[in-house]
Parts: sequence; structure tokens; C-alpha cells
Amino acid sequence: MVTPDHKFSAIFKELTNYYPNVSTEAIETALQFKFVSTKMQAEREEMFSRFGVTSGRFHLLMILKGEENKTLSPSELAKRSKVTRATMTQFVDALEKEGFVVRIDDPKDRRGMLVELTSKGMDKLNEVLPHYFEKLTNITKVLTKEERQQFLFLMEKIQSGSAAE
Repeated sequence: MVTPDHKFSAIFKELTNYYPNVSTEAIETALQFKFVSTKMQAEREEMFSRFGVTSGRFHLLMILKGEENKTLSPSELAKRSKVTRATMTQFVDALEKEGFVVRIDDPKDRRGMLVELTSKGMDKLNEVLPHYFEKLTNITKVLTKEERQQFLFLMEKIQSGSAAE
């Protein structure tokens, strides 16, 4: 098994002896994917921290940027971000404190409110995005164009297979 931790590899090998019907290649593939994913996430978080944002808050700003009026309800933001409404409230509170978003009344619902991306929030995105794209490019630069296309195909295949279960 290809893993940075030799001791973990030995434990894994011993445990697979107890489960002869398990595909060791499938387990190795999934674990290697997890190692790479964890490393990528750590590198992204380190990069985001240099700009005073987290990946969750960055994602929220990107969602708002993609909207025609740069506004969405907190519940829709939570749904799209796949976080709870309570977590979204924390994100919005923090971003509002920084001046990256504002809460505004929903013109279609007197009781509702919307979250709107501010020009300061757009400026923050414009500051971070070149570094973010560079980070993602550097992570995959060891792959050829064909390998990246194959990787995308395989990830989509895994995702569609996971959704069916």
C-alpha cells in the first residue's frame, strides 16, 4: 500500500487478512484518495488563512458571486453549501463583521431576509482567486492533460456510483 505511514500500512495489511472477500485494491484506492484529499484541503486552508478567510467562507462568497443579484437567502446558502442553517448563520455573521456581505430585507417576503455580496467581498474574492487557481493548478501539474481528463472521468464515475447507493 502506498501510504506515508509505514506502521499504518502494516496494520492495514494485517487486518485485510481477516476479510478475504474485501478487495485490497479498492481499499488502497479509497485510502490513497483520502490521503490526497486531506493534503489538498490542508494546503487550501493554509492558503486561505493567508487572506483571512476559511474555505467555507470563501465558498459562500463564490456562491453569492454566481448569483445574478449577488443575493440569496440564508437557507438557500446553507442548502447549496451543504451546511446547517446554524453554521450558515455563523458564516454570515463573520462575513458581515468583515464587511464582505450584508443582510438586506427580502423584497418578496416582508419576514425574510437575504444575504448580499458587497463590493468589499468582491474585492476579497478578486484578491484570493488568482492564488486559489494557482494552488489548484500546482496540485495537478504533475498530471498530463490526458491524465487530468481521465481523473475527472473516474471521479465523476465514483460520484455517480456513490449517489446510486
